[in-house]
Amino acid sequence: MHFRAVPARFDVTPPIPSPVSASHASAAPDHRESLFVDPVIAEDGHTYEREAIALWLSDHFTSPMTRASMPSKRLVAHLAMQQIVEELVDSPTLPRDST
Repeated sequence: MHFRAVPARFDVTPPIPSPVSASHASAAPDHRESLFVDPVIAEDGHTYEREAIALWLSDHFTSPMTRASMPSKRLVAHLAMQQIVEELVDSPTLPRDST
C-alpha cells in the first residue's frame, strides 16, 4: 500500500504537545495541517505519525499526549487509519490545491 502526497492543510492529526516553554513553542513542529502518511499506534493507545512519535520517543519515555510513562517504545502500524486516509485521498470530495 502506498500513499500520495496530500496538500498539507487538513487538521486530522492531533499535534504532539511540546514540553518546551511558550517562548520556544514556535520552534515546535505543527503537524495539525496534514494527513497521516504512516500512522502508528503507540503504547499509550494514541495514533501518531510514525516520524513525529519516533522523534519524541528518541528523547522521552512518556506519552506526548498524557505525559504518563510509556511501558515501551513499541509502535504498531495503524492499518485502519491507513485505509481511511487512502480512501479520503482517492475521494472526489477531498479539496485539492489549485497549484
